[in-house]
This record gives sequence, C-alpha cells and structure tokens, in this order.
Amino acid sequence: MFWADRTDKVAGVALLLFPILSVAGFIAGGPLGEVDPFARTDVDRMLQIIEDHFGLWIASLVPFMVEDALAIAASALLYLAFRDRSATLALVGAFAVVAGSVALMMHEVGAITLGFLSADFLREGGPGAIAAADPVILATARGVAVAQAVSALFGQTLLGLG
Repeated sequence: MFWADRTDKVAGVALLLFPILSVAGFIAGGPLGEVDPFARTDVDRMLQIIEDHFGLWIASLVPFMVEDALAIAASALLYLAFRDRSATLALVGAFAVVAGSVALMMHEVGAITLGFLSADFLREGGPGAIAAADPVILATARGVAVAQAVSALFGQTLLGLG
C-alpha cells in the first residue's frame, strides 16, 4: 500500500488522540485547577499546591507534551490530506497547528519553571541572598504563571483555528 493512502487514517488517529491526551492531562492536574494565576492572592496558594502535589504536577505535563509533539506530526499529515482541495487553506491550517503547539510547549516550560519556583519559595530559597518565602520569588512565580496562562490560551486558539 502506498504511504499516501494511509495519510488520512494516520491523521484521523492522531486527531482522536488529542482529546484523550488533553483529558488525561487535566485529570492528572486536577487539584491545580482551583487557583487563578491572574490573582495576586492566589500565587502563594498555587505554589503550595504545586509543592504538595508535585508528582501529579509532573504527571499532568506528560500527556500535554506528547500531545504537542503529536500536533506537529498531525499538522504535516493534515496538510498532505487537504492540499489537493486548497493548498493555501491547508498551509494556513498546518501553520496554525504548529504555532499553537509551540505556544503550548512554552506553556509546559512555564509549568516546569513553576515547579522549581515552588521549591524555592517554600523550602530552599533563591540564588544568592534570596530567602525562602521572599516576595521576589512570589512576583516571579506570578509573572511565569500569567505568561503560562496566556501562552495556553494563545496555543489553544491557534490549535482550534488549525
């Protein structure tokens, strides 16, 4: 069988895996959904939740990272599937999916950074003379959390466009 004959099937399976991986990631990160990264008062509680559920925090990132890598492959398959109908729309869709998955990868990098900041804030302190529970760590964590949330919204919008 020619490889192009399988493109639609592989793209379909890849697209079916997206919601499964998303739901798995959201279920694993369940306790973290109760904080607002935009509220100044929730940042210390967010860092405490991350520290208390660090294993779940990392486990919730794994499905999302797999989903981001899968999105890049799926964008190429979708381009191949739809380029005969409209090459321009297929290219725009593929670009949107790749850009969305890159934005979501930045979201995961922010999540990993928050894991380190939670340890710094609650236990270890930062570099130099920054002690544990220092407001500098709190302000940095809030900035990372806001950037992470905006990156997730941007990435999900682009994935929906694609």
